Amino acid sequence: MADHAGLQGDIRPHATEDDVREMLQRLYGMTVLSIKKLNAYDDQNFHIKVAADIRNVHIERLNEQGYVFKIMNLDDTKNEKQHLSKFSLCREQAGYDIRIGYLLPVTNIYVDLLHS
Repeated sequence: MADHAGLQGDIRPHATEDDVREMLQRLYGMTVLSIKKLNAYDDQNFHIKVAADIRNVHIERLNEQGYVFKIMNLDDTKNEKQHLSKFSLCREQAGYDIRIGYLLPVTNIYVDLLHS
């Protein structure tokens, strides 16, 4: 568990549903049709369903079951190797026939984090 003794206040993100809608439109070219906040320990997770007219060249097809949008906590965002390793793990799992949904992180429209 992370040591939070030196932090002032809460490390959890505090995005509203409107914030999530705006981020998904601006960063991922997705228009949110429905959004549901999911339980999380120190991150924020949302199950989202989006309109079919996605404007993101990195998304080849719509996942009709929706997506999980994760906003990491302050500590995790400071450790680039840790969150890039999570992306790599998802990418690796997507190569297997694992029936737990679409595991690849969605690359935003401005930068391809998975291949940089």
